[in-house]
Amino acid sequence: MQKLLTTFLVCFILSNASGQIQHKASLYLEVQYNQTISDVTKGNNPWGMGLGLQMFFRQKSMFRPTVELTADAYLMDDKVYRMYLDGTPIGTVGGQTLLALKPSL
Repeated sequence: MQKLLTTFLVCFILSNASGQIQHKASLYLEVQYNQTISDVTKGNNPWGMGLGLQMFFRQKSMFRPTVELTADAYLMDDKVYRMYLDGTPIGTVGGQTLLALKPSL
């Protein structure tokens, strides 16, 4: 028990100490909700949830580079078979990922 308490205390102190240092990058965790507004297969993908990470690089200029990585999963599905007029099936999307490199103000 003493080892566990000592380890927790050391990790807590080190995390607070490293939080006081000016870092070159900031990392943020985001949770998001997506709702389909218009789609041929709206019933198959009505809404989804996801997690993401954003990293901002500190610069002295007005524009700062940003890296964003997100992954979303569409959890609801109405199990209806949909096809185009020629008989080929319309595929469903179970999820999506995004990797973006962009500037921020």
